[in-house]
Amino acid sequence: MTLNSVKATNITNLRANLKEKLEEVVTEKSTLIVTRNNDRNVVIISEDKFNEMLRHIHNLEYELKLCRSFEQVNRGEVLDISMEELNDNDGQ
Repeated sequence: MTLNSVKATNITNLRANLKEKLEEVVTEKSTLIVTRNNDRNVVIISEDKFNEMLRHIHNLEYELKLCRSFEQVNRGEVLDISMEELNDNDGQ
């Protein structure tokens, strides 16, 4: 995941320039922080960047599962079972 430019604007400026700001987010692959009252800010990113973030999260979750599996193997928490035994138990 690459980190491109991060820009900020206020809600008034966003309202006045919505089309241009959204186009900028997509074409420049930038992140737009919209500042609001009481620090209730929002962040606008492109759908591509959002999907990239989801893939990154999924990959990290998978990596964590693999690490946990290796830890189980190292602790000896494994089953020794043949393919035949596995196939016999498949329907149960």
